[in-house]
Amino acid sequence: MYHKEFYKTDKDFCIELSMGQKEFRNAKNRLILLGIIETNLKGVPAKTYYKVNREKILDLISSLAQRDKLV
Repeated sequence: MYHKEFYKTDKDFCIELSMGQKEFRNAKNRLILLGIIETNLKGVPAKTYYKVNREKILDLISSLAQRDKLV
């Protein structure tokens, strides 16, 4: 189940997370590959909208409790 969709700029995320842009892009791509988030571009000018997959996060937390590390 996905949480409600929201948008935020990469710049805003970088400021809030104290990350560089390249570091943030790498982290975002990893979250997408793991199925933790989905992104969509919408509007003019295009904005990145995010959806968070809560079930996937809970599965990863459960796997940590069972294996001592995330899969």
